[in-house]
Amino acid sequence: MGVGVKTGEGFALLTGNQTGALLTDFILKFKKDIPANAAIVKTIVTSGIGAAIAAERGVQTVQTLTGFKYIGKKICDWELSGEHTFIFGYEESYGYLAGTHARDKDAVSSSMLIAEMAAYYKSQGMTLIDALNGIYAKYGYYYDCLETLVLKGKAGAEKIRAAMSALRAEGGGLFDDIDVNSNKLGATVAKRNAMLVKLLDGIGAMKLGEYKENTIDAFGDAYEYLMSMYASNAGKSGGQYFTPADVSELLARLGTIGKTRVNKVYDPACGSGSLLLKAAKILGKENVRQGFFGQEINLTTYNLCRINMFLHDIDYPPASLPLPH
Repeated sequence: MGVGVKTGEGFALLTGNQTGALLTDFILKFKKDIPANAAIVKTIVTSGIGAAIAAERGVQTVQTLTGFKYIGKKICDWELSGEHTFIFGYEESYGYLAGTHARDKDAVSSSMLIAEMAAYYKSQGMTLIDALNGIYAKYGYYYDCLETLVLKGKAGAEKIRAAMSALRAEGGGLFDDIDVNSNKLGATVAKRNAMLVKLLDGIGAMKLGEYKENTIDAFGDAYEYLMSMYASNAGKSGGQYFTPADVSELLARLGTIGKTRVNKVYDPACGSGSLLLKAAKILGKENVRQGFFGQEINLTTYNLCRINMFLHDIDYPPASLPLPH
């Protein structure tokens, strides 16, 4: 469902994110008796401005993978569990759903809702552009754009095939030491699956951002916390299990004094990857010519490092970690 707003120079076309933000604000502004467990749903490629609007009104935002079917699944799940009350769902590709009468984007009801919203703002002497600017003024400006990568013909198909083969090869063994059938995850298969879904959704919702722009390493800090708790329960020093983030940064800075480019970064006991990531943050990954290398005797920790590097957009190759030693 696309929206165009008439201006003095023709029509201004709204993006799916902008229309979604307008609808989120409009629905929550006039909805009476919003339940305590109310939630809106958006996909991982959808702008965060709707979440900011919802949070200001005490409504939680739940994020799903790309595709409206995942939003529809949340409705079904919540009807069974009662965890949340669905209010509104949208994605950047012009899909919206207000209410639980459907399990997919609904252009019919959305068109009526957009017309009602436009009529309301017209009665206030405003256009939808004016309303959108008011949202920006209150919640901050959000920039969104769509980038499309097209790989055409036989050559494109070969590139896709090669990329998928590399991904399978490089990602091999990443979850080998994870027991998805462990009773610690739940007493039944359904409960274990539900726990795994919550775990994946939680990781997917983490706002890792660009590593150089952050002062924390979310995965590394979580690893530090869990290992310190483990060490405490085991009666051992947490320092035996990890290198604190401040020490990692000190080592990375000492090792790169006077350097703007290096050939390789290597950590013989890489743990969760904290030292490797600190080096990437200080130098910039583009200034490490031949990549990042590490080894780790503990398979679980080694795979955590691989995941951490991947999530911070430091792939392998060129950022490659050999098998644990």
